[in-house]
Amino acid sequence: MWSAHGEAPSDIVDAVVKSNGGVATLFVKNGDKYVRVATTVKKEDGSSAVGTPLATNSPALAKLNNGEPYYGDATVFGKAYDAGYEPIKDALGAVSEDYDRQASCSNQL
Repeated sequence: MWSAHGEAPSDIVDAVVKSNGGVATLFVKNGDKYVRVATTVKKEDGSSAVGTPLATNSPALAKLNNGEPYYGDATVFGKAYDAGYEPIKDALGAVSEDYDRQASCSNQL
């Protein structure tokens, strides 16, 4: 999966971290889950969290499902973050129904 500007998902999260600090994740909605397709987040064992879903108890989940951003506290793999999750929308402001473009990006400090 590549962005409209030709960047790989990992390039996008790396650029977000370089610009803003913290960690960053790009999620893609797959069924009722948001799955990490690119992230700088590490699991408890130190391995990459790519391929893992957003936790079902995440306070961001309901907001993302409604196409709304979430800003607030989040615990990700045992670490507390001040987080922001933003749904990625099309040019008309709607969250895309297309699997490849239905995503959200989070930046956690």
